[in-house]
Amino acid sequence: MLLIDEINRANLPRVFGELFFSLEYRENAVQLQYDQNGEPFRLAKNLILLGTMNTADRGIAQIDAALRRRFHFFPLYPDRAPIKGLLSRYLHEHGRSDIAEWLPQVLDTANTKLAEHGFRDALIGPSHFMSPGVDEEQVRLTWNYSIIPMLEERYPGDERRLAQFALDRLKGLAATTG
Repeated sequence: MLLIDEINRANLPRVFGELFFSLEYRENAVQLQYDQNGEPFRLAKNLILLGTMNTADRGIAQIDAALRRRFHFFPLYPDRAPIKGLLSRYLHEHGRSDIAEWLPQVLDTANTKLAEHGFRDALIGPSHFMSPGVDEEQVRLTWNYSIIPMLEERYPGDERRLAQFALDRLKGLAATTG
């Protein structure tokens, strides 16, 4: 297996060179430009190439047609399986039931608001909070210095809208609904 993180950031024809053709036509051997032996190269039939993408980065959201033709796309959203419920399970498994009581609901509420406002590509994933020893202080730091700046890009100058995403406000909503 070959894992390429943020695959859509790369100029894949340049990165893969002649192999880009082989991704689509695996049964065909390719003559590699810099191969000293001159022997044709063929991708292994059992090769799995897994590329991740973050479509929240609007500058790279458009995917080259050649890339789309060669790969299958499987979206992962925090409000759908297999990601839905992951944060809660993680926190419980790591002895953080105190945070698990409210943090997953905070993310669900924030993500619902983002989706309603047309920002489905900017939903907040659980990985922000999946670290060993996560505690409320770390959650606050991550929220204030990672999540809020991302939201400020989505709602430039809209303080009223941004106030809806204040951690304490969302935490209070989680307490009344949970």
